Amino acid sequence: MKIVLEQRDQWNELFRPFSQVLHHSFAWTEERQLDKHFAIGSFAFIQKCLRAGAAAYCDKEFLTWSNYAPHFKEELLNSDYIILPACEIPRLKFQFLGQFGKECQIFVRPNEATKVFDGMLLDIEKFQYFGSLYESTLVVIARPQKILGEWRFVVEKSGEILGYSSYRYQGEFVRVASCPPAMINYVKSLIEMAKWTDPVITMDIAQLPDMSFKLIECNALSTSGLYACEPEKIVEYIKNIS
Repeated sequence: MKIVLEQRDQWNELFRPFSQVLHHSFAWTEERQLDKHFAIGSFAFIQKCLRAGAAAYCDKEFLTWSNYAPHFKEELLNSDYIILPACEIPRLKFQFLGQFGKECQIFVRPNEATKVFDGMLLDIEKFQYFGSLYESTLVVIARPQKILGEWRFVVEKSGEILGYSSYRYQGEFVRVASCPPAMINYVKSLIEMAKWTDPVITMDIAQLPDMSFKLIECNALSTSGLYACEPEKIVEYIKNIS
């Protein structure tokens, strides 16, 4: 089993020490035989590799917000939300500001797992532009949240945690392979709430100012950066089930 990546993907450096187990490659062409490869990169890259016969963990159906959000309910950081086409934001701007607004901003993210844009705070002055840009794209609207820190977990569906790393703390990028001890049990409790098709996914966890935890979102392993996650266990898992 070899790894095929987009050059910009962070997995490259993480897998370098384990090239005897899974060899990564920068180059990829339509003609290349990928039936014994595991693909890691953007959604567009993953779809291209899948069509060429590569393996990947990218359960787009489950990872659509409207599919997995009902499983986690109040454990979601943005548990109070609505979903609608982006073009409706300018028309209903005062309704959204009244329900979700904070300092004339709302939080928006794509409903689809393909991530046509990153989750962001949207200022009222940009509502019209945003609605025109994304038009019929379904978006999730919620209230902006204040968080203390963010972590990424790599989890498999039977309940095992394969890796974790901090991502951001108090607004600064902090990438360390550690987390608050209580967060481990919290993530295990989240895994029990939902079932997905892929053997493994990633979960992003927030710590709030009151030190409680919430689920930010779920993502596909094949499209996720690992930050400072120690890769040995993840590599062995892929190797053994692929």
